[in-house]
Amino acid sequence: MINTRQMWVKQAFLILLMAVPCWSYGQCSIAVCNKTGAWDYAYNDGVAPAKSTDELKQLAISRCTAKGGKNCKEFYTIEAKGCWYAFLISTGPDGRFSYKAITGEKTKEEAETVIKQRYIAKGGLNPDGAQITSWYVPGQK
Repeated sequence: MINTRQMWVKQAFLILLMAVPCWSYGQCSIAVCNKTGAWDYAYNDGVAPAKSTDELKQLAISRCTAKGGKNCKEFYTIEAKGCWYAFLISTGPDGRFSYKAITGEKTKEEAETVIKQRYIAKGGLNPDGAQITSWYVPGQK
């Protein structure tokens, strides 16, 4: 027969098992190469096994390198879940790359509109030639 303490421990363990996947959602890392303009991202999508923030940074860097990056480095790492991320890259008249990243938007359209508005507000170069990519990171806020 199970005593009260054993029952409480079993219930706490089951609650923990159900909650762990939610904790792992949301981390996202973006890596960029300022020489080639290559970039990529990695995030926890709720499919096990979840990666640590350091693993996601390394994965983003390796994906950036696989896309032709020569000196890919972490650009943006954050933990936000249940929302849209957006990344913008543009090239200025001198050939240098400009980047911007945001998170927390409710829709893809909102993320893409907000990132362009913020880029322009900060004096971003060549906003009409900017490439914007967005993606959804699952989880509950």
